[in-house]
Amino acid sequence: MAWECRKGSSYVYYYRSYRENGKVRKEYLGRGIAARTAAMIATDALGRRQASKFLITNEKLVCEEAIKLTAELTNAANRVFTFQFIKSK
Repeated sequence: MAWECRKGSSYVYYYRSYRENGKVRKEYLGRGIAARTAAMIATDALGRRQASKFLITNEKLVCEEAIKLTAELTNAANRVFTFQFIKSK
């Protein structure tokens, strides 16, 4: 998705890129309302994908921290249990 300026023209035109059978193809959408609408939709979709990626990354970090804290708590509980077991002998 890109606005492109063609040789010999002072106008910019919107092209949407896509893959077809492993080859990159470009679809001409022009410079009118349809092109502006397609550009806004593509920009909005990109923003949503980036926001989703950020949220997933953030959730992974939260889960990793929870796993780390759980392991620390388990180790501490094991030490207390071992100490209590040794003390009661």
